Amino acid sequence: MHNILATAAVLALTIQPAAPTASPQFCSATSPTTYIPASAGSPASTVISCAFAGNTADRVTVFDRDGDMRDTGNWTTAVDFDHDLWVFDAGGDGTANLIIAFSQDRDAIAEVYDDQNSDGKVSYHIQDGSIIIDESQFWTVQMRAQGGWWQQGEKINYNLDIAVDGPVMAQESYDRFLDRIKNDGHTDFAINVRDPKNIGAPIYDIRTASTDLPENWGLRRVNIAVDEQPHANQQLDYWLFWPFLGTSAEKLETSKLIPFYSASGQTYGLVQAYSHRAPPIQVAWSQSKIMFVAELTPTRAKDNGWFIYSHYALRSGETYVPDFEAPFSFYDIANDHDGIPELLVRVEHYLPNDRYFKSNRLIDFPTTMLRYSWDQNNDGKWDYSFNGITHKEFAKEDIQLGDLTVHTAPYTSFAQNMTSLPWDVITLAQSMEGGYRGQEGIYTWGILNDLRDNYLLGDTDTPDTSSFQVIDPGFRGEYAIRTDLPARVYISPVDGQLHLLNAQAGLWVIDGQNRVQYRSAAGTPYIDEWRSVQANGVVTSTTQLNVADQYLTLFESKSGTLTLRQAHVTPSLAESTPPTNHEEWLAMGRKLDAAKPAFAPQQVSAMFNQFSGPTQQIQGVQMSDYRATGNSFSFVLKVLPGFTSAGRTLLDLAHITPGEYLIRYDGTFHAEPFVPAEVRATAVEAVGGAALAAQTVHVTLENTGTLALASVPVVLTARLGETNQVMTATLASVPAHGSTRAQISWTPTKPGEWELSAAAGRSAIATKAEVLAATMPDPNWSFARIGGQPLAIGAVAVALLATLLAFSISFARRSSSTPHHDTYGD
Repeated sequence: MHNILATAAVLALTIQPAAPTASPQFCSATSPTTYIPASAGSPASTVISCAFAGNTADRVTVFDRDGDMRDTGNWTTAVDFDHDLWVFDAGGDGTANLIIAFSQDRDAIAEVYDDQNSDGKVSYHIQDGSIIIDESQFWTVQMRAQGGWWQQGEKINYNLDIAVDGPVMAQESYDRFLDRIKNDGHTDFAINVRDPKNIGAPIYDIRTASTDLPENWGLRRVNIAVDEQPHANQQLDYWLFWPFLGTSAEKLETSKLIPFYSASGQTYGLVQAYSHRAPPIQVAWSQSKIMFVAELTPTRAKDNGWFIYSHYALRSGETYVPDFEAPFSFYDIANDHDGIPELLVRVEHYLPNDRYFKSNRLIDFPTTMLRYSWDQNNDGKWDYSFNGITHKEFAKEDIQLGDLTVHTAPYTSFAQNMTSLPWDVITLAQSMEGGYRGQEGIYTWGILNDLRDNYLLGDTDTPDTSSFQVIDPGFRGEYAIRTDLPARVYISPVDGQLHLLNAQAGLWVIDGQNRVQYRSAAGTPYIDEWRSVQANGVVTSTTQLNVADQYLTLFESKSGTLTLRQAHVTPSLAESTPPTNHEEWLAMGRKLDAAKPAFAPQQVSAMFNQFSGPTQQIQGVQMSDYRATGNSFSFVLKVLPGFTSAGRTLLDLAHITPGEYLIRYDGTFHAEPFVPAEVRATAVEAVGGAALAAQTVHVTLENTGTLALASVPVVLTARLGETNQVMTATLASVPAHGSTRAQISWTPTKPGEWELSAAAGRSAIATKAEVLAATMPDPNWSFARIGGQPLAIGAVAVALLATLLAFSISFARRSSSTPHHDTYGD
């Protein structure tokens, strides 16, 4: 069992405690004060003039409640945070915008009141020497510090218990429903912050929601944040008098007094930012409202730690097993201790039979979606992101946080844990424009929900890769879909870039006119095709490089030039997992630096020219349909009148006349006239089974062309009177000059003589079959088959086939002969 307390002694060496004084920018010890003695009906008070809300007229009136207030001329010695009551008047108009009532028992206590009736003030009155708060009988926030607000007179005490009653953003995912939460004496959010060894830093922050909102709304009811190695620069930026009070920046000029208010309008809030720490209680003074109770232990803004956002509620005395972001971890793999991580590992994890997954659908195995982003050059921006989905469980153990036991992945081994898992879908994304800023890594090509929720769960046999046909400008991405994929990357000797091992295809959008497309044409684990596309208005030109075992092929469409070069290219310079620690991060950086090419990564012709060997250049041609299998490859070559060939004769074109040819290489080159692929259905046959049960229908397809076809769509229509049933199947492939047979399942809805028609390409074939009643005693009945006859395609079949036909016709020109590949798109 990992115990967070065990690390506290080491952490103590890294903390520089902050002194309990107000920030000079807001309310310094020299802020003017006016002492008002007690009178017959009013307690003694001290008025402090300080622009805490950005107005020089801002005032704070502190009322004495235990008889110890004195006129010292300095508010830091005149008032206290033990029993006094503080009334904040933003603008000095005589109304309260916030009231804090301090008291003590074993703990230091602060009860904070804000506006509840939307009149812009917190109502109170003085009666018989006491302050009576009329706004509500219930505080909005209560904070208790175990033993006092400071430790040893110098360090802020972060052993806190905080309760929130009302519509205050204190926990992730509740922002849309705050109007349903009321200030009614019922605690809506409970927050426990702990500094176990009293080192002056919040080590963990546990938040639990107990609102009346329905559980099936999918709200995260538990937030846990743990800092594994806090640093001195993680202290609070400022506070208003008391360490835990600050301002929620409103978009007003005066609010820019707050240290963290950027030109773009970024402000404090629930989630802390890199290099900044806001006090937890943040007030919008113009509204007299507490807007946030911000995290004390940052969820994201740290370079060594983790957090959990989970749907399930805590149950007293039970080990807590979280779901959803469980966990989200950050690592200082640069070892620079600057508070900004260079690696984040985030999982969206659902437990077996998790009722919060996919609209209460229960799945009897776990599902995990990973985002694994890292900053390779330590400039504070994310460079790469490895992403995946899997149904395999990862290692977990019990982690002790005070009295709470959490069963989750151990922090120290989580990165290695994720890179050792087998994956069903993986992607790699790279920011090609100097990195991507943000606290949560690179999202591009990392949102794999649709593939997880359909393909991984078996709802479809065919993964939907449409989301991989687009990518944000400035990003490059690659993907692979297959069971048990390893988490591996490699450096290509062709472009010097980091690639995803086993990638099927990829895309880099440079800008609105330029892109590079990648794929593994041969179905190996390595990218072997680079295709640069330049679009200038309606004119599109391409430069395509293909790398086979013995040959490089470069085609430039603008000049109509095909260049063949005989050369051997190793597929990889280096392979590894994504970096998990400092040493692996350094090693990857050295290898990437060594492989960095002298040319821009989109210059496909420069990739080709790195390699030397016997070369043939053919001008006056057009190339298409490059395909590869093992050491063999082929392409369609359109030879134009007046073509020329120069250099070494690798491909003999001496007897070639203008026209289209299929060029094949299998150790030697072969050329034959190209015949476009055309598929047609030539036979349909139904195989019997039990009456009114699932039947098997076989459809024979023939291809008369010189190119194989992949994923050919077939439409089967069954008709009986007014009843129509339409089924589709997708074949893996139909070989060139060959045939294959598709198998489609059909379940008749009633007995009778059905007419079956199968359509593929531009043809259809029909047969008839008699379906017996379900009550027939002989289970071995079969269809009465009538010889297939040509048939006009039925209206329903035409509608479906029209949708699929464009895809089908393009096979002869674009589709790979191996089902492993997907055609990359725009």
